[in-house]
Amino acid sequence: MKFFIAEKNIGNNVTKEQVEIIIKKLQDKGWEVEYGLKENIVNENIDTNQINEIQDDFANDFITVIEEAGL
Repeated sequence: MKFFIAEKNIGNNVTKEQVEIIIKKLQDKGWEVEYGLKENIVNENIDTNQINEIQDDFANDFITVIEEAGL
């Protein structure tokens, strides 16, 4: 899956530069992430249960990276 993140996804008073750092850290963890406010893209032939698992795993890494960044 491809995920998109922008300031709005993280919180108030977050800069684009901070978002770019979060994106880089998630990419380093193996996630396909880009800057933007778009719908996530399912780029593989996977079923709904797998999509939910991937989204849950991404959400956990997203929260971890945000906490590590102090945002």
